[in-house]
Amino acid sequence: MVSRHVSVPKKLNANYSILGRIIRRSVQDTHYAEGILILTIALLCIGLVVAFYIAWAFVQPFVEADATGQTAVYYFLAQIGSFILLFTTAFLGFKPKLEITIDPHCLHIKQGSHRLLLLNSEILHTQAISALQYHQHYRKYSSTKAFYNRLSDHLLLLETENGPIILGVSEEDQATLLETLRSSASAETNTVFEFVA
Repeated sequence: MVSRHVSVPKKLNANYSILGRIIRRSVQDTHYAEGILILTIALLCIGLVVAFYIAWAFVQPFVEADATGQTAVYYFLAQIGSFILLFTTAFLGFKPKLEITIDPHCLHIKQGSHRLLLLNSEILHTQAISALQYHQHYRKYSSTKAFYNRLSDHLLLLETENGPIILGVSEEDQATLLETLRSSASAETNTVFEFVA
C-alpha cells in the first residue's frame, strides 16, 4: 500500500496569540486556560474603552485649544495604535497545520509540536461523530487527544486502548482514512475491525 497524506491548513486562533500562549504555559488545563483567555480579552477590551474615556477627559481641553487639529490627530492615532496592539497581542495567532500520513502499518499525526504515532493494530473502533457530541462528551476527558483546526459538522473518532483520538478532517479525507485503515487491516491481519461511517 502506498503512503497517503492528509493536510489541514493553519487557522487563525486566539489561543495561539501571544497572550494565549502565556496563559496556556501557566495553566495546565487547556479548557481552563481557554476560559481565562476569553475573560482576559473581555477585561482588556473593557479596560481599553474606559482608558479612552479617561484619557479624553484630560486631552479634550488641549484638542479644543489646538486650532491646527494636530492634538486630535495624535489622540486618534494613539487610539488606533492601542487597538492594533490589543489585536496583535490577544487575537493574532495561528493554530498550526494538521498533517496526517497514512502508512501501511500506522498513522503519523502531527500538529505543531504535538506528534502521535498510532499503529493500525491499536485502533479498536472508528466512527464519525458530530461536533456537538465531541463538545458534550469527548472534550471533557483528559485522555481524549484532539487534532483539528476547524470543527466541522463531523469529526473522525478513533477509539484506542489509551483513549479516544479525534481528527478534524473533511468528510472526503475521513473516507480516505477509513478506506486506508480497512484495506491495511484486511491485508495485514485476519482481525476484523468494526468501522462505522
